[in-house]
Amino acid sequence: GSLGYRLVGESGGLVNVAIQAGAGFVSTDSLVDQLTRADIPIAGGIGLHLPIPLIGIEPWIAPRYTFRWLSQGGESSTRNHFGFSLGADVTTPLGIGAQIAADWSSLPEQTTGGGDIIDDLKRKPYLLSAGLHFRF
Repeated sequence: GSLGYRLVGESGGLVNVAIQAGAGFVSTDSLVDQLTRADIPIAGGIGLHLPIPLIGIEPWIAPRYTFRWLSQGGESSTRNHFGFSLGADVTTPLGIGAQIAADWSSLPEQTTGGGDIIDDLKRKPYLLSAGLHFRF
């Protein structure tokens, strides 16, 4: 779950500044081990509304800090990591639009079992997304 609050700006304003915090929890019980993990991300975001005739362009960026608690095999640990998201929304006067975004995280080294190459690849994940939207 997450909660966000706009600190500065209003809908359609030139600059918007917001904060967001959340919490995620997962617990698994496999034949080998039990894993419990909680993540608490805290982020700030800055968005701009570029006043271009006949089209609305809104670029934004949101850096974040995440606190992670992990319990596995009777041992627990805490880790911290940073990440950020950035993107842009484009909307036409008819309300039809599109968005593109990217997300990157620097995860702490955390191996499970063998510590193979898959664990190394998971430490700096990134995500790209694109979508369409309609605004009234």
